[in-house]
Amino acid sequence: MRKLFNYGCAAIASSLVVGNAVAQSQKRMDKDRPNLFLFIADDWSAPHAGVYGDKTVKTPAIDYVAQNGVTFMNAYCAAPTSTSSRAAVLTGRYSHALQAAGNLWSMFPKDIKTYTSTLSDNGYEVGYTKKGWGPGVYEEGAWAENPAGNYSDNLKKFVQKAQSESKPFCFWYGSKYPHRPYEKGKGEENGIDPRTVEVPAYLPDNMETRIDISDYYYAVERMDYELHEALKILKELGELSNTLIIITSDNGMPFPRAKASLYDSGTNMPFIVMWADKINPGQVSQELVSLTDIAPTFLEAAGLDIPQNVHGKSLLPYLMRNEPLNREFINGGRERHGYKARANHGGYPVRTVRTGDYLLIRNFRPDRWPSGDPVNPYNNERGYGDVDGSPTKNYMIDRKDDPDMNPYFKRAFDKRPEYELFNVKKDPYQFVNLANDKAYAKILKKMKQKMDRWMKETEDPRAISDTDIWDTYPYYGKGGVADGKGNVKKAEREKKGNKKRRILKIEQE
Repeated sequence: MRKLFNYGCAAIASSLVVGNAVAQSQKRMDKDRPNLFLFIADDWSAPHAGVYGDKTVKTPAIDYVAQNGVTFMNAYCAAPTSTSSRAAVLTGRYSHALQAAGNLWSMFPKDIKTYTSTLSDNGYEVGYTKKGWGPGVYEEGAWAENPAGNYSDNLKKFVQKAQSESKPFCFWYGSKYPHRPYEKGKGEENGIDPRTVEVPAYLPDNMETRIDISDYYYAVERMDYELHEALKILKELGELSNTLIIITSDNGMPFPRAKASLYDSGTNMPFIVMWADKINPGQVSQELVSLTDIAPTFLEAAGLDIPQNVHGKSLLPYLMRNEPLNREFINGGRERHGYKARANHGGYPVRTVRTGDYLLIRNFRPDRWPSGDPVNPYNNERGYGDVDGSPTKNYMIDRKDDPDMNPYFKRAFDKRPEYELFNVKKDPYQFVNLANDKAYAKILKKMKQKMDRWMKETEDPRAISDTDIWDTYPYYGKGGVADGKGNVKKAEREKKGNKKRRILKIEQE
């Protein structure tokens, strides 16, 4: 099966040439308005692509886009958890400003504007496939469709419809890869040798972990194949040269100390942009980028005004004219991830400030377990419910008292102090907390000031009061409202006979 995915960069380059070989697309009412295409993976971390230096995983389609565009090395999600990260992408706002949508398996408030709805209001054909915003129940916010757009399971027909109506299109391709579950040994079965994978320093290096990572790599390669097929369709229909393409992920890979954590392993995202001859090819950028930048970038590309309440920044001046972003820092945060992770369904509130040199993390509830309670009647069998179940997680928990394993276990699962400060240049995996080091007292003070200013400017409820409002929002997943089934089933009954709406159950799995 791996041969289906590893078809080689040369073959892709020949089949996806952007230049003179591209056919003329059909006339539009405004030929200068570009198409907008977001390819967003599910639980994919940097640096797991060829262009980011990974020597094992094969990602020729991703590498092709990078060769013809800009690869950002310092791009970060707004929140390392799917629902809130995707809401931040759609709105250009940090997740703490999105009410219930700041939680996993939540609802999406109707009064919060998305770039997709703005584009739809201004003549764009807007759609998505596979995983859009979510998981969550958007109907609870009075949305008729997923905030990512109208569902389409056929990209080719979607584009042809836009062409027939002389409209530019905006499409969200939400791959469900490389999200778990994985079939153990699938990576090795398909030619990914566990002995060749690079085990990050925050995970124990043993064969159990290596097999788990090779299975993750296999899912990354399947995601890359989806991208290749999508690019082929855009080229075939003559739209590749007039489409602004962004490739990224919602949060880090589903391993301990990655997904749901605010260390770089949970927030540093692949981020690659291509737009035919409007962007110089083969660039590598060190600029600080946030996934909140996607919304304003798309809006400006479409010639529309960027709302004042958007927190992100358009990347077009940098992409097209090499104007520096002049970004002093970017931010992130999270609230409730797993509903069963802690007693009374409590979350784990965190805010961060990330500069080019330092990362400051504030854990607002240091009395809580960051990865979930180890022993709790709400938890799954092994506890630590904010970390996806996996062979790697089980191995670490089962051997947590072994001298060689204990440091890995503590970094992933132990309680943390209120403030953590890291020198990311000297300490790329953020192991050494400098918050109590007197030599860094001035830096800590400045970073705290940056965080306080950002929280106030973005109207973070935690800047106003000591609140746990996010712990009170309904949870619509398993074990939540009506045991996580009542609302979903009710919504499905109400939409019986409507093909588009029956997608609800599929997109939430």
